[in-house]
Amino acid sequence: MNRIVIIIIISLILMTGCQSEAQLTLAPVPSETASFRLSTTPSTNMVAPSTTRGEEVDDPTPTAPSPTREGAENFSTPSPFVRLASVDGKQFNIPESALSQITNDTIPMPIPLPTPGPLFRRYKIQDGDTLGWISWKFDMPINEILAMNNLREDDIINVGKTLILPLHVSNVLTTNITMPDSEVVYSPTYIDFDIEAFLHEQGGYLAHYEERVENVNLSGAEIIELIAKRYSVGPRILLTALEFYGQWVTNPQPKIQQLGAGNPFSDRLYVQLAWMSNKINDGYYSYKREGNYVVEFRDGTLALISPGINAGTVGIQNLLAQNINWSDLQVLHPQGTKSLEGKWGMPQFLAQYEEFFGDMHANKIYPLIPITLEQPTFSLPWEKGEMFYFTGGPHVAYGIASVWSAIDFGPSDVLGSCYISQKHITAVAPGLILFNGAGEIYLDLDGDGNWQTGSHLHFARRYNGEWIAADGPVPLNLSGWQTKNGLAAYEGTLFKGDIIKEACQCWDDEKNGIIHEK
Repeated sequence: MNRIVIIIIISLILMTGCQSEAQLTLAPVPSETASFRLSTTPSTNMVAPSTTRGEEVDDPTPTAPSPTREGAENFSTPSPFVRLASVDGKQFNIPESALSQITNDTIPMPIPLPTPGPLFRRYKIQDGDTLGWISWKFDMPINEILAMNNLREDDIINVGKTLILPLHVSNVLTTNITMPDSEVVYSPTYIDFDIEAFLHEQGGYLAHYEERVENVNLSGAEIIELIAKRYSVGPRILLTALEFYGQWVTNPQPKIQQLGAGNPFSDRLYVQLAWMSNKINDGYYSYKREGNYVVEFRDGTLALISPGINAGTVGIQNLLAQNINWSDLQVLHPQGTKSLEGKWGMPQFLAQYEEFFGDMHANKIYPLIPITLEQPTFSLPWEKGEMFYFTGGPHVAYGIASVWSAIDFGPSDVLGSCYISQKHITAVAPGLILFNGAGEIYLDLDGDGNWQTGSHLHFARRYNGEWIAADGPVPLNLSGWQTKNGLAAYEGTLFKGDIIKEACQCWDDEKNGIIHEK
């Protein structure tokens, strides 16, 4: 059976002040459309899927630094929100080149997972730290730390920099249940899904729920849609979790916390769903980035995900582990391997999903990002002849736990974050502006768009609902400038030929200034 998949790309462009009345100035946008390209030459250089990840050691409590950065927002005070209208994709005249016709004979291959390296965690150096003290704190030989970070024992380590620390895990988490990536992320399979209609059909607490989010009263359906768009997590997954843990979908008067006792944050729906989306995205994108992933259970036990599963399944496993103790799981063979089963396990979560929506695999899109995907020509997103500054290297597009898909630029007329710039921003390619308001622009190159706060330009890409790494298999290229990750988020470089610009919270023409050449 043939299936048409609409290609969805999100370019997130923002230039506002911190105030809600901040203004955004747009330069003219061309009228024709552009699309990602699929190469016609298949690749045979495939690696069998295997399954670790770098575990962040920083305090996970979602508190925002000042000024606010993407990926470190305070969930209790969300950024300015504009109510978004529904968009019917049929109203757009999408050219045939923007569609991918997929048949059983022409299914493309996915981008392979990387070959897993040694397990590690990231540690941000604190005031007073020494290599010897870090070695003692984490109970690991200092020579391993030196080797993983290319350091010598007498080297000076600087506060704020990130070290890679070896991680030793003996437990293994396995499953024979798979949850499609296209259902876990906010993919084109959700185009016709009406959240509000579904909630009213179920008649539970969420059907009449309201909450004030960013100075706007939102219904339960609107909150779920907002979270789905911002974090790119599938609404059916969000609804399944709300019923699975709290019976909020079918029970008019639930007495249970929305997402289980393992959720340590606010009882507000928006904050709970933000927390859950970060857990799913952390598993999903870390597994894709590293080729493996380490889950932390409620009792603090670490377990390595078993090889051979997909990123969507890892994301759901990471969510479920927040409410389960490793000690409560039954030991399988070989010794040390366990499966997420029991009251809050994978089979029970899948059963709840199927009760609501039927077969999870019925309409899946595979792969979401084919190995033949190529980025179209993108231009620097400001006017020609103008200089902007590369202020943020690759980091998460939204939330605190997704792929490093975003980079930041600062205009030349504003030094800082809480001011309004008078500089124009421009589209990186011909496309459709679907939404524009409160500093948010959704630029759809052939069929959908994201955002943040601060006087800077925040740019990220999304394809079929999946965030695309800036420094990855489909590298970000803006007028010939390509990205290179740093050791930590917001670090990194842009390079064009022999010219290299370093990400810096500074306005230095030589170090990070970039002119959009005429």
